[in-house]
Amino acid sequence: MDYRREKTRFTSANLNGQWLRPSNPVAGALVLNGWSSSLKKKDYISEALAEAGHLVFSFDQAGHGKSPGATTDSTLRGWDKNGRAAYDLFSEVPCSVVVGTSMGGFAAARLALEVAVQKLVLIVPAAYAESILDIPLTEELRERNRSEHLYATSPLFPGLKDFKGETLLIYGSEEEVIPPQAQDLYTASFSPARLKRITLDGAPHMVRAWAEEEPETRLKPLQKLIVDFALR
Repeated sequence: MDYRREKTRFTSANLNGQWLRPSNPVAGALVLNGWSSSLKKKDYISEALAEAGHLVFSFDQAGHGKSPGATTDSTLRGWDKNGRAAYDLFSEVPCSVVVGTSMGGFAAARLALEVAVQKLVLIVPAAYAESILDIPLTEELRERNRSEHLYATSPLFPGLKDFKGETLLIYGSEEEVIPPQAQDLYTASFSPARLKRITLDGAPHMVRAWAEEEPETRLKPLQKLIVDFALR
């Protein structure tokens, strides 16, 4: 399906956003990026969803992509607020699908506790402790969160047990950033009847780069997996 690309700015921080707008969208989808990523790097997801008829919105967090500021201007709580602001932009059709990668996966899961998400796609989602949500983002903070297993105390996980939508949870077999314990916490938090967990054989944390190395055997099947899940 054909779609048009529209650039926009939103929130008081003047964040860089993008709509992919089919002529007759079947549903809305929000795509949330991770640390040191950008909406451009997640176009492989956004474009696949738009081609399947979804009205897609994605954006760059502060200090990422074409948004102003520095990464240290951000907090995880701020990412939550930006995600909710993006969700609230949907008016033509409801936003029924939320996709998040890495830190954006954490933000997507937290958003799903607040709004009526029907389909949640988490790609290598990270996990963070409640105690660090208001601290400026630095690599030191992320490393402390991982090394001290602070994420295990997050109220996100018990909250997800009440999530009524369907979830697609994707990790790679060679995941080197998200600890196995955090992966298991996500898996255990969703109703088994509404969870589809996929392990990408040979994939590290940087799933996009891995998939783009072999478009026919990795990238296209990954795109199909996400689109089929969103449409079912």
